[in-house]
Amino acid sequence: MLAARPFMETIRRVNRLRRSGHYVCIFTARTDEHAGATVKWLAKHRVGYDKIVFNKPRIHGYAGYYYVDNVNVGATHHGRHFHEGLL
Repeated sequence: MLAARPFMETIRRVNRLRRSGHYVCIFTARTDEHAGATVKWLAKHRVGYDKIVFNKPRIHGYAGYYYVDNVNVGATHHGRHFHEGLL
């Protein structure tokens, strides 16, 4: 887990958002068991964030996976590619 390759453009964009005043909350399907390694990895790669939430529900194959919230949510990343104009 600690050897996972970072997506540097993603890190740059997240850090840019945070520096410009956005609140960055990372939602991950990694379990509490992996919290220590995840936080170490984020620090190692200098990923800025305000909060991290573990144990995001997992759906096999991600078919029909939707995020619902009562506020505007920008989907910015899919399949390793950012959707321009959203950041």
